[in-house]
Amino acid sequence: MTALLRADWLRFRRRKDFWIIGIGVLVVATVGFLNTYHGEVTDPLWPDAAAVRAEVLGFADFEGMTQAEQDAQIDQMVADQLAQYDQQRVDFEAQQAIALQKYDVVESPFTVLGSGIGPTLALVLAASLAVGDEFRFGTVRTSLLAAGSRRRFLGARLVSLFAMTVGVFGALVLLGTILALGLRVAGAEVTSPTTPIDAGAGLAWFGAQILATMVVIVLGTALTMLLRSGALPLLVILFGGLIELFIANLAIFAPNEFLSGVPQGFLGTSIRTLTTRLGLDTHAVALAGAEAPFAAIELPLVTVAAIIIAWGLLFVLVADRRFRTMDVVE
Repeated sequence: MTALLRADWLRFRRRKDFWIIGIGVLVVATVGFLNTYHGEVTDPLWPDAAAVRAEVLGFADFEGMTQAEQDAQIDQMVADQLAQYDQQRVDFEAQQAIALQKYDVVESPFTVLGSGIGPTLALVLAASLAVGDEFRFGTVRTSLLAAGSRRRFLGARLVSLFAMTVGVFGALVLLGTILALGLRVAGAEVTSPTTPIDAGAGLAWFGAQILATMVVIVLGTALTMLLRSGALPLLVILFGGLIELFIANLAIFAPNEFLSGVPQGFLGTSIRTLTTRLGLDTHAVALAGAEAPFAAIELPLVTVAAIIIAWGLLFVLVADRRFRTMDVVE
């Protein structure tokens, strides 16, 4: 097993497509982080008294009023509009002070990762290529001869993909910290958090993101074995996710229906439940607006995690069964 892991390390670190995927994830995360910060730190332009007066004169009708009455009416309308703008400015600055907490050093890793969909899809693509290219280039027979056991080969590949997953998420956490420090050094406007991050919930949230990603990766690996292709599994997973959302929103699964608790056993619903509830427990501002799926039965988080793990074990069994019984003709 150690030799297989070393062989995967030597092979994967030289693959340009993996480097492109990894760098692409970091670039997209950086652009998204900075673009969102720019949008939230930029103050809107509030009209001054002259602009408001010009606007009033443009649409108001003062027919039948004396000049003094017109002047008094205009002054009142300008004052009312300016007072309204002042209140809007106060409300905006209060919301902005909360939003800018997302870019503090302790908050930034959660802001960069967000829902985790981007890195998950990128890692599923990399995993599908890592396994599918063995069939595409006809190297699976040589790899199996070197491994001596199909199960050992599959296990080593899953361990390598797990290490890759941890590495990508770790790189995103480091990237978020570096970007936040860069904003501080540059003197950018950043608000310190009013509610401290819950460290335990934060670690659990990162662990849940890695768990969910690995389960989807194992699903992609099983599909790669079934389809003997590294390109189709990602499309099948995306299509399957849409089908699950459609089924979960059927009328028979609506709240207060007899079968309303069935979607809680679905993989996507369980992943969203676990990551959302843990995200809210972290008190991170970037995760505060997330809404957990409807739950007919309030399951403990340990139970939700167990459902996700059960799906992962099922996918492992499917991949293992398929790989050990398939004819290698490549």
